[in-house]
Amino acid sequence: LVAVKPKMQKGDPSKRSKCSDPTPPQNVKSGGAMGFTVTCQNVTMAQFASLIAQASSGSVRDQVHDGTGLEGGWDFTLNFSPSGLMMMTRNGEAAEMPGEPSGAAEPTGGMSFEDALQKQLGIKLDKQKKPVKTFVLDHIEEKPTGN
Repeated sequence: LVAVKPKMQKGDPSKRSKCSDPTPPQNVKSGGAMGFTVTCQNVTMAQFASLIAQASSGSVRDQVHDGTGLEGGWDFTLNFSPSGLMMMTRNGEAAEMPGEPSGAAEPTGGMSFEDALQKQLGIKLDKQKKPVKTFVLDHIEEKPTGN
């Protein structure tokens, strides 16, 4: 997670740190894209990075590390469309996959989680390879031994 041009409000340190679970999909407006909303209050970027897999509703599956350099807590609301709904047309029918014959599907007006991070919050996901701690179990005794 890196900062591009942060657009978030500084959080009130006297308030408790929290993020809502993504709200269930709902029509943003009649005929509009379906989407999720995540609201966070006084959340550090390290806390948010650890919650991204849950907040993205499955769009992000990799472990995320805070590399923003932003200190303190932040308040923000993020609106996005889950990746599965990005393939829907406005009338709710499944869109054709790329490379299939027939006409192109109408755009949904939705925004992916990654695009919403950058456009709404001014931060983005930057994929990098990093070492992570791993627990390796290389041997198990079939019969327990006495103490």
